[in-house]
Amino acid sequence: MKCSEAVGQVWQFRDYLYSQPRVLFQHVYGVFVAYSTDPPNPVQKEWNITTIKIEPHRRHTDKEVVRGFWDGLEKWMEVRGKLRR
Repeated sequence: MKCSEAVGQVWQFRDYLYSQPRVLFQHVYGVFVAYSTDPPNPVQKEWNITTIKIEPHRRHTDKEVVRGFWDGLEKWMEVRGKLRR
């Protein structure tokens, strides 16, 4: 696994190889998707995850958000030597 999307609940990782989020996100690229109007989730800093903000009233910018996700994942993989081109 190279990436995991998080909703901010610890229980969602109970069946993972690394069941503790702090450990898991040292091994996989973690993503938290939220609307730009949502308040920050406290786990964002604790878990070493990337937050992707979606504009609820400017959905035409979604393409840029998706591109940012792929750029972030590729950079994460490149830094860890897991990117094969």
